[in-house]
Amino acid sequence: MTDTISTRRRQLTQGLAACFSMGLVLPAGSALAQDASSKPIHIIVPFAPGGSNDIVGRTIAQQLTTRLNRSVIVENRGGGGGVVGTERVARADPDGTTLLLISSTFTMKPSVMKLEYDPVKSFTPVAMLGMGPSVIAVPAAFPVGSIQELIDYSKKHAGKVNFGSAGVASFQHFTIEMLKMHTGADLTVVQYKGGGPALIDLIPNVPTLKESGIDVEVNNWCDLLAPAGTPDKLVEQLHRETNVVSGLMSRRKQVCGKV
Repeated sequence: MTDTISTRRRQLTQGLAACFSMGLVLPAGSALAQDASSKPIHIIVPFAPGGSNDIVGRTIAQQLTTRLNRSVIVENRGGGGGVVGTERVARADPDGTTLLLISSTFTMKPSVMKLEYDPVKSFTPVAMLGMGPSVIAVPAAFPVGSIQELIDYSKKHAGKVNFGSAGVASFQHFTIEMLKMHTGADLTVVQYKGGGPALIDLIPNVPTLKESGIDVEVNNWCDLLAPAGTPDKLVEQLHRETNVVSGLMSRRKQVCGKV
């Protein structure tokens, strides 16, 4: 028994000596010395606070904090219609501590701008969060009571009706352009850093575009991504727990995409 212990001690000593000789001394604050599972998880929402992505992200973060027993923090990185925050995650270490919350805007960007990341190769999918309808809202004092009245008003007041968007090539931007193509509405798109700043007011019981005779139907969706190269074990854990949280959100009718 004594010989066995001595042998193991000698092997351990030799192993440590080899590490020191190769310069593999790990400082206390290094990424390898600190277990990644003890670090907070940051969910990057690439839009300003207050929009649908932000609301979904914060709901997910709150639930995951409880289920994973570790801090899950939402970080808003607005700009470029979602590009700034997305690039931040594409460059992040694939250790499971940085995630990206995306919406349908994510798939639209490559068609209109050059990106510093690859939408397919730079990320690993984690979980689908949900899907839901969008809402067209106007200020309470605006003199229209239906979508057709809005279209007619915009034509009579050319260049005078502004329509808020969460950014260039965002879900809202494409939706507005589709509406203009189908109806001839004269709407000036104003680009914000997110749906929250663009939100003015909500009107209940508004008929859908199809119910108003306009053949345009657009749904938004939300998804969670991790940087490419994130270990499968971490992705599987996040996938499993996020699916549970998404199920809870669905049952509580907290849908994504209402802007």
